[in-house]
Amino acid sequence: MKSKTDRPVIGISTHLKYGEDYKSSFRDCIQVPELYIKRVLEAGAFPLLIPCVEDTEQIELFVELLDACVFIGGPDYPAEFFNETDSPENKAYLRLRPEFEFHLMKTVLSRNIPILGICAGEQLLNIALGGKIIQHIPTTKEHYDEQYHNCQITADGLLKKIAEKNSFEVNSYHHQAVDPNALGTGLKVTAIADDGVVEAIEGTGEVFRLGLQFHAERHRDEDFSERIFNSFIDAAYRKR
Repeated sequence: MKSKTDRPVIGISTHLKYGEDYKSSFRDCIQVPELYIKRVLEAGAFPLLIPCVEDTEQIELFVELLDACVFIGGPDYPAEFFNETDSPENKAYLRLRPEFEFHLMKTVLSRNIPILGICAGEQLLNIALGGKIIQHIPTTKEHYDEQYHNCQITADGLLKKIAEKNSFEVNSYHHQAVDPNALGTGLKVTAIADDGVVEAIEGTGEVFRLGLQFHAERHRDEDFSERIFNSFIDAAYRKR
């Protein structure tokens, strides 16, 4: 089954928020921050929100429609995903979303579909390829509450071509990070913060695979944000 649009179809993973979490009369809701959708639209592509579902066959049917996929930020992933035990600080979301998103990532990877992983999406990219994450970084206070801090590009790749410089500011909102000593198969670190926290990982092959610990969709440098999404959408066009 193929899409009828001439624009590339970009899947966007979603969050399932349960009605009980609202402490009101709302029922369960599928959510995605609006800026992910806006960035995809501004880059000339067609966003397709992929709802959290249990049926793996349904997930695979969604993937058949995609030219690329964005994995959004969100809660922590269970440590069992990378063969560890949850640390006390791990706020793992133990219901539907992690299992749904893990299968979605594995399916997208198996079909060589371009990937942009943001925040938890970057961590999931590493986990799905056999890597691990640091469950609670020592410098959490420097990476929380949307703080901006310096970041250094450490290797050639997609991000260096996009940034066109060797250092820039990034906006953080996380307490976990990719473990640079336990990278997934076919990945490399391409940017780190001054404290050594991994800020970007990329695939070493020809398929566009870019994981960003920072929130590119809401970065205060609009031009930088646009270049990231435009590069990603260009890869989706090439995939077609």
